[in-house]
Parts: sequence; C-alpha cells; structure tokens
Amino acid sequence: MCIRDSINAEYMGELSRQTTSKVKSAASERVNRASLMKMATLSGDKKKPKINPELECLLAMVSEKFSFDGLSKVWGISSIDEDKILKLAKSNERGLVDFHKRFFSRIYPRGTRVDSSNFSPMESWIYGSQVVALNFQTKDEAMLLNKAKFEENGGVTCGYVLKPEFMLSSGNSPAYPSDFNRVLKTLKIKVISGQQLRFESRGAEKKDIVDPYVKVSIRGLKQDEKTKETKLIEDNGFNPIWNDSFEFQIHGPDFAILKFEVFDKDRFGSTRIGWYAVPFNVIRDGYRIVQLLNSQLDPIPFSVLLVHISTIDHTIVHNDNGPSKE
Repeated sequence: MCIRDSINAEYMGELSRQTTSKVKSAASERVNRASLMKMATLSGDKKKPKINPELECLLAMVSEKFSFDGLSKVWGISSIDEDKILKLAKSNERGLVDFHKRFFSRIYPRGTRVDSSNFSPMESWIYGSQVVALNFQTKDEAMLLNKAKFEENGGVTCGYVLKPEFMLSSGNSPAYPSDFNRVLKTLKIKVISGQQLRFESRGAEKKDIVDPYVKVSIRGLKQDEKTKETKLIEDNGFNPIWNDSFEFQIHGPDFAILKFEVFDKDRFGSTRIGWYAVPFNVIRDGYRIVQLLNSQLDPIPFSVLLVHISTIDHTIVHNDNGPSKE
C-alpha cells in the first residue's frame, strides 16, 4: 500500500468513527427528551402533550395569567390584548409599570381586527411592555412607529431596544408616565424645502401636479402629542420651498417619536405621498435630509425634505462653573 492509500484509509476510518459518535449522540439526546416528557406526564398532567416534544425543549418562556402581584416564574410571560392593557393602565398605572420592571408581557391585537389592522404600540411601550405584536402585513402608522422605534439600535433587524434606566429599576424620578409634568427638552424644526415629491401611483401622477404641504407630529406621552403643518405650495412637487418653523415642548424624550408626513391637497381632500419617523433620542442638530418612505415603508428614490433641527436641554443648568446636569 502506498503512503497516499494509507492516509486515505486512515482518514476514512476517522470519519466513520466521528459519524458513529454523532449518530449515538443524537439518539441519546432523543431518548433524554422522551424521558423528560415521560417524567413530566407521570408527575403531573396525564393528558397527551399538545406540543411536539422536540419543539418544547426550545421554549424559553411560559405563558401565565397577568397579575399585579407578579408571576410565579421569572421566565413567565403574560399575554394581554390591546384593550386590556389600557384598562390596566387606567386602574393602576404604577402597578403596571412596576410589573414590567420584573416580568414580561406580550400585547396583541384584539380578535375583532379581522382586517389585519393595527393598534398604536405607543401606549404599550410607555407602560413597559417588552413584546408588542403587530400585523406586519399591514404597513400603517403603527408599523411606521415600530420601524422608527428600532432605529435606536440600528433598525428592525437588531431584534431589541433597551428601555430607559428609570423603567428598569426603582428609585428613579420621574418613573411613571403621569410623573412627567415638566418640560425636559425643546425641539425646534424648520421645514425648508422638498425635492421630487410625487404620487406613488403613476396613473395619479399623470392627472395632477402635486400641491404639497407637510405635517410634523410628535408621538409619545399624551402631553407631548401635537401636530403642526406648513402652508400649501400649489403646483410644485419638484422643489417646493416652505421655510416654516415649529416648536415642540417635550416632557418625555425617551418615549417621543418625530413624524413627518407629506400630503397633496386638491378639491377632494388630501392624499399622503410620503412619510418618515425617527425617535427623538437619535435626532441630531443641524441641517438634515429626511428620506421619505412610500406606503410600503420603502424609500422613495430622490424624494426628500430639507429641514433644520435644534434642541434645547432643560436638564442642564448653567452656572459659573459651566454647564452641569440637574
């Protein structure tokens, strides 16, 4: 036997031993899973499991009924519909926020939403819920806000966004939505101009020339939610100029989301032709380009707004020693 044949034979023998070992390991794992399921059945419920045993081994969280007193396990999670979360917040806002400092909840659309519409996720985030389930097939304002929320951590593909510190532990002030009764930030926005503002449908584009105006809104705490709009520019979607300035007082910057919407107005009403949203905490001062999105939340090529943004932090105190945080 030549050296090459000897090496090949040795290699094939080692490969065979590794394959045999993997097969035995997989078989042993299946036996262990079956044993665990059998033990669970003998010690508790006699009914047949309603879930595949191999899938059940991958579960990390167990569903439990909501209680302000908490759940029996730290890995438990309560499922609450969109209406109940509002009722719970109305009856015991502090208890609901404190619950979410220790336990998980999942907020889901009520069963009557047969059209796959969405509810606003803002209230659920404000009261601390970690999982807000939306109908991703429906690209509405709720999905725009969801897309914006995850921009705090690089986009929706990141998977999570950290809560502000005051929602994670006790002893912080303010710590509850109703406690935010003082202006913490001032946001000044000047909507200067737009470019390539056009209808999403080519058929509509042929019938009319865009008469654009812009709505600027803050979504977040009730005391922060306001909407302002620019003047109307007639027959100019190519390069309209507004130079309109607005000012917003922000009580809860960690909850606030800034939203831009561009509309066309005619005698029948207004049609939205583009929008965009961004969390307040990632906004930077200066001249900024706002990339407009279409109804499917995809960028519209070359369709943008030019704005100027400046923020004032009211938590900074200026004294003889320089600026310092309160």
